[in-house]
Amino acid sequence: MPGIKASEARRTKEARFKCDSCGQTFTTNHNLKNHINVHFGVKEHSCGSCKRDFTTQSVLARHMKTCKVANAAS
Repeated sequence: MPGIKASEARRTKEARFKCDSCGQTFTTNHNLKNHINVHFGVKEHSCGSCKRDFTTQSVLARHMKTCKVANAAS
């Protein structure tokens, strides 16, 4: 996967956390936990306007910038 090689090239710390499902590695445990949630379809963050669900708070925040329902209410 090209994205994985790019992330490995940017790393300044050793990747100490490994996904048991696919073998992808992470430098922080919270990134591994977010990744595992993707495998299991866990989406704990919801848009209050359009009701779409997202895996992380940062993905929800990015969505809010372009959510047509939220922006129409403003």
